[in-house]
Amino acid sequence: MIAKIKKLFRKNWLLLLIMIAVVMAITFYRGGVYMKAKAEEQRVENLKAEKVSARKAKNTFENIKAIHIQSSTLDRMTGYINMGMEIVFQDNFSVTFGYSYSDNDEFDVLTTYTLEDPNRQKRGVTASNLQVTYSNGEKETI
Repeated sequence: MIAKIKKLFRKNWLLLLIMIAVVMAITFYRGGVYMKAKAEEQRVENLKAEKVSARKAKNTFENIKAIHIQSSTLDRMTGYINMGMEIVFQDNFSVTFGYSYSDNDEFDVLTTYTLEDPNRQKRGVTASNLQVTYSNGEKETI
């Protein structure tokens, strides 16, 4: 009788372990899918912020030939976006600088930035088209 009880207990124990393993496998799989979806959502949000940033830079400085965005970070808690970019002007002078702006910013220009060379980084609007390279390597003409 005791042998039958032990045998039954072992079978139930094994069945319980198998059920726990299946539940854990499903949970890990779904968690991985969720993380991939969140990463893709973050990438899309960063690209959108970079596109807005490129337009703001075009409306802030004159004589821009190309913009290379090196990094971007979106802080969801504060709504601020931090950018690192290199701007190449028509005379092939380039300047690298970082700046941040609010996602709720209603201005169409950059309001806070650092001037590397005030003689070349002149405020104004670039009327011609320029080449923008985003941090993911995607290129666009705006």
